Amino acid sequence: DVIVRGKENGEGMIIRYQTTKGTDIFGLGIPNIYMDTDWDLGPTWCYLVLGHKTTLIDTGRFGNFQVFETLLNSVGKEFSDIDRIIITHSHEDHDGNLAEIISAAQAELWAHEIYRQMISYHPDIKDGAKHPELPGSCRLCVMPEKFHNNCLPYQKKRSALSIDFAINDHQTVPHDDL
Repeated sequence: DVIVRGKENGEGMIIRYQTTKGTDIFGLGIPNIYMDTDWDLGPTWCYLVLGHKTTLIDTGRFGNFQVFETLLNSVGKEFSDIDRIIITHSHEDHDGNLAEIISAAQAELWAHEIYRQMISYHPDIKDGAKHPELPGSCRLCVMPEKFHNNCLPYQKKRSALSIDFAINDHQTVPHDDL
């Protein structure tokens, strides 16, 4: 079901899927735009799974916390309703709002073990990159200033996070409380 139509490219759209067992899953279309560019990447789809514990899969692009909150409220939910957040991978369109949502929800963070390395500060790495003053996996690279100004705050916020449940390759994730 389409709950909210949103834009033609899917941004702001909310869809609902119900499994054969009656579990509601909401897809939230979070904008994935870079300011002052003509890139139309379409939304990042984040999924809210309503089960015994409410699970959010991905948090959308950095800078869209208010948009996320509005979409969440549109399905009758608040951040405090989220018990667990699962991050699929370490790109800012998938974990960009994580620090703010974790704080607002007081939820557990579940992610692959490699994610811990992506968000941790590693001053001892001798890879030739200029990074000792930068957080997490951030490296000083050549990019337009508008991107750098977005990237650094994103990296700083996520480098303060910690994983509550590390998912490893070939591991069976507990599903009794999903």
